[in-house]
Amino acid sequence: MRKTKEPDTKLLTLPGRPVLICCTMDDGNMQVLVENGTYSEPGAWGVVLADVIHHVANAYGQDGLDRDKVYAEIRNILVQEITKPTSEVVFLGKLEY
Repeated sequence: MRKTKEPDTKLLTLPGRPVLICCTMDDGNMQVLVENGTYSEPGAWGVVLADVIHHVANAYGQDGLDRDKVYAEIRNILVQEITKPTSEVVFLGKLEY
């Protein structure tokens, strides 16, 4: 089992409020917290998720991988996962402040 490193606490002091938090648990499962009251149009989440993909691809690019290949791989797997999820998604509740 892979241990995750602790998040950078500087991120917790950014202005604004989180709308999406993803945490990989020690058992390998993922917990996703969503603040769904942020956007009046649900389609705005498409922009958010696209931005996340670009940021992830850029981060891998900073680590020396080909950013465009990383982006294409993420996009391809995203489409597959949207079409046919490999795991059940269970709603546990809303992110509240």
